[in-house]
Amino acid sequence: MQNDNVTNKLNGAGSGDTLRFFPGTYEVNLVLEYDDVTLKGVDTKNTILKSKDGSSPVITVNGSNASIENFTLLDSELGILVDSPANGPQMKNNVFRLGRNNIAIELNNTNGSEIINNTFYGNLLDIRNSSISTVIKNNIFSNYETLIQATGQEIIAFNCMEKNETAYDNNGNRVNVTPIFVDPDIDTNDFHLESNSACRDLSDTTSDYDDAGAYGGEGFDKVPDAIKITSIAEQNLPEITVYWSESGDYQIDGYKLYYDNKAIYSAAQDVYLTLEDREAALKVIDTGKSLSATISDLNTQALQPVAPTLSILPANNKLILTWNAVENATSYKVYYRANDDVVKTFETGNVTSYEIDGLSNEITYTVWLEAINQLSYYFQVVAYITAEADEFSESYFTKADTKRDIGSPVVSEASQSITIQPEAIVAYPVLPDGHCFIATAAFGYYDAQQVQVLRKFRDNYLKTNKIGRAFIDWYYRHGPYAASIINAHPVLKPMVRALLYPLVIMAELLEKTFVGFLTFIVACLLFIFPKITSRNPLLGPGNK
Repeated sequence: MQNDNVTNKLNGAGSGDTLRFFPGTYEVNLVLEYDDVTLKGVDTKNTILKSKDGSSPVITVNGSNASIENFTLLDSELGILVDSPANGPQMKNNVFRLGRNNIAIELNNTNGSEIINNTFYGNLLDIRNSSISTVIKNNIFSNYETLIQATGQEIIAFNCMEKNETAYDNNGNRVNVTPIFVDPDIDTNDFHLESNSACRDLSDTTSDYDDAGAYGGEGFDKVPDAIKITSIAEQNLPEITVYWSESGDYQIDGYKLYYDNKAIYSAAQDVYLTLEDREAALKVIDTGKSLSATISDLNTQALQPVAPTLSILPANNKLILTWNAVENATSYKVYYRANDDVVKTFETGNVTSYEIDGLSNEITYTVWLEAINQLSYYFQVVAYITAEADEFSESYFTKADTKRDIGSPVVSEASQSITIQPEAIVAYPVLPDGHCFIATAAFGYYDAQQVQVLRKFRDNYLKTNKIGRAFIDWYYRHGPYAASIINAHPVLKPMVRALLYPLVIMAELLEKTFVGFLTFIVACLLFIFPKITSRNPLLGPGNK
């Protein structure tokens, strides 16, 4: 769900429904009209709610017995407005970071609201209360201007308050203490507690998760923050060791290293693979509390890819390269040189086309290609919390795998080399690919040997004299039109090839006898063109 989709989902929700929000930033102004509606984030830190219009409350609660759980509310004038429901909502395991001029929660004329296990940080006013029987319990209040502005009745117990709030120094509250978050920086927003936090073990229960704040109590999301890989050491292949940073969250029970020889994270999967999906699809090592793992089963034998087949189309001051996808290839390397000049190279990545720009028309270039297979492995480290015997939670994958190349790349044999010139071609009329003239259309592709023979004759002889250039101009105006007819009617191709073969043969035999050949080729083309157009009944006068 994102933004407007959330509103649509909420409009379709009825009494007793639960709406789950996956990690993301949602700009919304939600109104809970029905009773017993639950809004629940999957990952508190990364499921962010902001006001869509900047001034209206992020969430307005009108229905009774609502529940709002596991969100981070940011940068809005008012986070949650509870506006006169008969029975107030439960707000638990949320982070309220609205800003220095803003209010986190406002309660108006309701009864029995519960504000439990939330973290309030950096707000002008954390709670404004004009209601009765409000329970404010197991929260952390940090870096605030005013804690509570109250004209109603509250039960305030077992909270952790950063200022010396003497009025609340009772009922199990801890005042004038430092929470010690993992990293409250706005870019990190990690309000898990470190092991020496004064807000740990602050409850009237005997729960294993009795800390104050958004990551305490039974309802916290139990998803540790992502873990960063710091280095990979390569000893003697196939053995490598992966190292990572320690989580600041004291609650974690261990780490896992996932790895594979293909990318682990993808935008299509996003970060939401289940534990079963991860372990079924990937290799995994459970390292316990260790911050490193050694892998000794990596494949280091890359298969040699076969040579790709290269095709080239000339264009104005550039060459357009295409080739087939080669099995086991992870990238391709293009070589080219002008005449007998120095060879230039570049790697294209794992693609099957590329344009060489910045070339000069009328200069001959030789181009060839190799396929490359570079073995690589991809790594992700997660932290996990063993919550109960049948419940298991671990970090989401980060959105960038750590990649490591293994061994040296294996290179294919070279493709065929192609000698070609860039050229400015303006078809008349313009055809879809800009290069489809009669011979190309008849023989099926630009690199056909027969096409290249005719092209060579054009470049070496027709372009060098006035008569030849006049013929080229005539052909460029009328040839594409004939080619479009051939492409539209494939049945014509065998006939046109039969008519062109004598030209191809004569081009090779009569290259040195230019005038005779020119007369011959002009006569043949003047014969071919009417034959092609006359076979299309739509191409009479006025239909061209």
